[in-house]
Amino acid sequence: MRLTVIGGGPDRERLESKIRELQLEKYIVLKGVIQPDEIYHYFTRSHIHLMPSFFEGLGLVLLESQANGCVPVASHLPGVTDTALVDGVSGFLVKTGAVEEFVHAILLLYNDPHKWTTMSHAAATYVRRHRSIDKMGEKYVALIQECLAGEYPLAKSRKRQMMSLFGRVPAAL
Repeated sequence: MRLTVIGGGPDRERLESKIRELQLEKYIVLKGVIQPDEIYHYFTRSHIHLMPSFFEGLGLVLLESQANGCVPVASHLPGVTDTALVDGVSGFLVKTGAVEEFVHAILLLYNDPHKWTTMSHAAATYVRRHRSIDKMGEKYVALIQECLAGEYPLAKSRKRQMMSLFGRVPAAL
């Protein structure tokens, strides 16, 4: 087993020190910040994607890892990670900062290759069926059609806002 750490941050020096202290250099590789197109190289060669984040803007990296059959074990960040995977099916969501829960999920996958294989296939299938570019396009078209049909009216008119921005209401309104 080998752990490859991608990315940087304020904890890097502390992590390097801990790796040396525990003499884990031959098991842990620190790659640092890499180019976005390089990530697929790692996803196609990895079994598990650990994402012990305290915050994320959007969980796209979870979708990318799953698309490559990598099973994510990620911090549960409501509205972000819980929309990017199916907990217990295509990956695991763990309480933020709960190291023991991350270890438990990793050991579960490591000790049960059949479970990892099943979840790996489920992860790739989930992304293909629910989060592919085609599916995203379909959802955008449906949302635009719903908006045009008045499904999501504005809480208040923005005409006054437009007046202050343009000095007049644009003809489109």
